[in-house]
Amino acid sequence: GAQSTQLSESLDDGRSWANIPALDLALGTSTPNSVTPVGGGELCLSANNPAAVVCSGGGVATWDKTFTGGADRVTTIYAWPPEAPVQVVFADEQGVHVSEDDGQSWRLAQAMPDDTAYTMTMADDGTLFLATTSASLLRSTDGGDHWEDIAVRLPAQIFIMDPRPGFDATAELLVGTHDGTYLVSDALGA
Repeated sequence: GAQSTQLSESLDDGRSWANIPALDLALGTSTPNSVTPVGGGELCLSANNPAAVVCSGGGVATWDKTFTGGADRVTTIYAWPPEAPVQVVFADEQGVHVSEDDGQSWRLAQAMPDDTAYTMTMADDGTLFLATTSASLLRSTDGGDHWEDIAVRLPAQIFIMDPRPGFDATAELLVGTHDGTYLVSDALGA
């Protein structure tokens, strides 16, 4: 019945779990959202309420808060490209943030003064998709540095997205809203 808002680790293939005190300390009151591996076996974790990013050092022995925003929520965090990461990317109410140093420092790559980022996903070929609260759907093929509106307008806000496996061949993106599930059949705009 009890529910933890922190992250736990298992060192024995899931037979037992323990909290990570250094991570708990770095998170403070923030709640973990998603985690991505970055260079050298380290991890970066996005967190909500308040928005933050914490990254590991020394394996996962130490954790430091590397981003604190004014927002309450952030999107999923991704290392890009998936096969050999050179940057880390996530979004919050200000826009899209990118790091080129495994999450140790961040720059605002795409400001969003007229809209708010809501959810982000990455296809297996590294294409990033960002849905906004106004139901806009944006795409980046360079790790979040540049975004293109793919001119897909749905009747309700997008809450979840899932690219089909083999996205580079199918270019299909499943999109979930309160109004239903939609298939974007040419999400690359080819």
